[in-house]
Amino acid sequence: MHWLRRQTERGAKEALAASVGRRLEDERALEQIDETIELAQGFERAAASGVGERQMRSGEELIAMDAYLGRLEGSRAAAARNLTEREREVDDDRRRLLAAARARQALDRLRSRRLDEYQREAARREGAQLDELALASHRRGRAA
Repeated sequence: MHWLRRQTERGAKEALAASVGRRLEDERALEQIDETIELAQGFERAAASGVGERQMRSGEELIAMDAYLGRLEGSRAAAARNLTEREREVDDDRRRLLAAARARQALDRLRSRRLDEYQREAARREGAQLDELALASHRRGRAA
């Protein structure tokens, strides 16, 4: 039983570590999308202000940039939803780990209590046997 509780706790630790890793990956993905959006918006601002080689942009270029920024925003929204889901997974895995740890600790305390009871009972029996031996030795000494 104790082995099973330890295995359950170890599995919960591994699940938490994996979900934290996935959350970090999703955070990095969101950061990369944010950086790409910033670069695209910076390029758009620079083009709109006339900085650079060309001052005029065609309507097709404007539509294409707008569509690109729209796709990036959609990707960002999806990445944000994924990150929120990963954070829920991390919270759930953390709760499972805490429950598994509590169950194992309760079993450890019970085991410790039972061991203490056994040791007290063994000491009591040993004391009774020593008393019996001392009494028998005393009786033999009086009889001799």
